[in-house]
Amino acid sequence: MKEIALRYKWEIVLVLVAIVMLFTPLKNHLKRIFALATEIEVDAKGEPLSQQSLETVFTGINTANFNLSEHKNEVTFLHFWGTWCPDCVLELPEINTFYSENKGKLNIVLVAVEKDKTYKKLNNFLAKNSYKFPVYALETEASTQLHPNQFPTTIIIDKKGNILAKKVGATDWNSPEIKKQIHDLLK
Repeated sequence: MKEIALRYKWEIVLVLVAIVMLFTPLKNHLKRIFALATEIEVDAKGEPLSQQSLETVFTGINTANFNLSEHKNEVTFLHFWGTWCPDCVLELPEINTFYSENKGKLNIVLVAVEKDKTYKKLNNFLAKNSYKFPVYALETEASTQLHPNQFPTTIIIDKKGNILAKKVGATDWNSPEIKKQIHDLLK
């Protein structure tokens, strides 16, 4: 009899845990923990940016415009995302923290890809979530080298103008491994 009662207690506990995980804010936290990559693959040689890529101008939505050719000798974190993309939205809290910890150390260019060119939905989204990072738009077609085929896509460009990493998918930009990789790039 005690074995049956103990078995039912465990089943009840498991059901309660499942309910908590699926139907509370904890669900988003757990998704973030298990869904985000914690490393990026860096190509030490890198692919040099083409002239077309260097001439790319990103239009500031809530900041000044950004031109890659004006920042040739600086590390640039170029991130393509959209409010319509679940993986993009999932990693934005990580991006927000990454921005807070790294602004001024490297260029952080967060390019929103949105259908609505008034950016009303985007601005409402940023305000609702208290995101303070600068957001840019790509008003012209990106070069083949920079064009994202999937979202989110992050491109890391070194001080010499080489693409060292192109990461597709949600990432924990605050993992110890990635923090070390970024720190090493800034040397």
